[in-house]
Amino acid sequence: MAKHKNSTQTKTKTRHAPSLADSHEYPVFSFRHLTSNKTYSFAYFKNAADAKGAAHSLLEKLIELSSNKISELLGMRKARGFETIPQSRFNHKMSIAETPLPSDAKLYVLRFDNQNFRLICFKAEDISNLFYIMAFDFDYSIYSHG
Repeated sequence: MAKHKNSTQTKTKTRHAPSLADSHEYPVFSFRHLTSNKTYSFAYFKNAADAKGAAHSLLEKLIELSSNKISELLGMRKARGFETIPQSRFNHKMSIAETPLPSDAKLYVLRFDNQNFRLICFKAEDISNLFYIMAFDFDYSIYSHG
């Protein structure tokens, strides 16, 4: 009797990992300067299940973003890639190593969890592919969305 392939099997597209030579073209994310403000961190969540779900969604988004070159991310619509917003529009002032960012600093906003949540990053000037994760916006309060 001949064996038949299951017609519902799908081929998966595998994306090759970047080589060391071009790894600087892919984003790297750091939590080093994440705010301690409970409204804009995972302390926002009152129950562990909600926090766990948001963390899972964030991890999926970071994996997705990390597989694209920065130039590709900057060219995507804001629903999938980055949106840049000046620090002056934010209600919570960001800082790096206790030094506030200037009001004209450009912050990068990424949507995750089906666009329900926002991740706010600052792109390092000295390391071209490093994004510092500064805060999260779980309730649309960190900046004016109008």
